[in-house]
Amino acid sequence: MPKVNRVESARKSPGKCSHCGEEIAVGSPYVWWQFRFRGKIVRCGKSACGPKPADLTSSEYQKAIYALHDNYKFEGATLDDLESDRDNAVSDLESLRDETQEKLDNMPESLQQGNSGTLLQERVDALESALSDLENVEFDELDDSSEEDQSEDAKKQRLEEHLEAKRDELRQALCNL
Repeated sequence: MPKVNRVESARKSPGKCSHCGEEIAVGSPYVWWQFRFRGKIVRCGKSACGPKPADLTSSEYQKAIYALHDNYKFEGATLDDLESDRDNAVSDLESLRDETQEKLDNMPESLQQGNSGTLLQERVDALESALSDLENVEFDELDDSSEEDQSEDAKKQRLEEHLEAKRDELRQALCNL
């Protein structure tokens, strides 16, 4: 992972922001980083243009994992929204698992037993574990029979607590990747 360098005031213009494309003016703040044997990446000082974890890795697997974490915050307003998000996350995880398994299968037998093969197998196992955890989240409706004597506010509060518990379960399933 490269070191991110922050410049508070540019002495000369470092060029355009690689994220938004705006020219970075003299005196403006900016950040830059560089991977080994590659060119410098420059971003302007706007918070939206700052580096995300996926920008700071050269591993395609890690970029995909960071993208999953960014894409699936599981903030749906209903159980159906959460279930839909979960199904999409499962689909993305399955494709990433299949790609990783294919890379492992395409390696020569001697390399599969080495460090690279072991790393790929650990990644496949972690993806399968996360898939299992996601698929095991049940989206059961709340039991309304005991709520007949409760106020509308109490029902809404109970529903929100139920939704938050499901969100936490889904987030936890992806947390281990």
